[in-house]
Amino acid sequence: MPYVRLPLADTKVNAAISMFTEGYLQQAHYLLAATYPGDGPFNHFGQSAAVMTLLAIAAASRLRIFDPVKNNKRSGTKDDEAFITCVREFFPWADVTIVDDQHRPIGQMRDAASAELYKVFRNPLVHSGGVTGKAHLSGKIADWHRTPQVCHVFPGLSPEANERRIGESCAAPLAHDTLIKLGALASMVYTLPLYLCARRMIENMAADAGVQQEIRKSLDI
Repeated sequence: MPYVRLPLADTKVNAAISMFTEGYLQQAHYLLAATYPGDGPFNHFGQSAAVMTLLAIAAASRLRIFDPVKNNKRSGTKDDEAFITCVREFFPWADVTIVDDQHRPIGQMRDAASAELYKVFRNPLVHSGGVTGKAHLSGKIADWHRTPQVCHVFPGLSPEANERRIGESCAAPLAHDTLIKLGALASMVYTLPLYLCARRMIENMAADAGVQQEIRKSLDI
């Protein structure tokens, strides 16, 4: 089944949202489904799919703070704040599960999960390949940060069957599957729920009048 485009209304703002995000979502779609040769019969591109999905989220969040004259973010704005705020505001939190080792109240847990997607996943995976520890000259490890782990759960289906499953999931209600597990030493994100949440986030953004106005002003359209 081919990539399912976002169901966005036909407006200039939504065309811009689509232009900057759907390339990443499309690659994530095919990476989620694909297999490669190896020791086992079903080796998947889960980590690559997660990175593409995180880049789609980053692109969507930056549209709200982008300055086309500078070809950069607006002065006084921060990418991390834009990313975390966008995820916290527009992810379908009520339809996914967060596993939290600290058992925080639901609002704090969602705040922590939003920050984790940027600090533990987006930044380390994109900038340092997940290598986030710091070491003293003596060789002893200090200030060790949580390790990003990516879980890709598919039941050994063919790429064609996987594509069909992903396409069908795009149109179906989310089933409260686990999105992220927050841990003291490592946190784990699940690829398909992350992908579906990113899609819903962008759809929710595009339906928000305030966001539409921000992007229209940012891009002068």
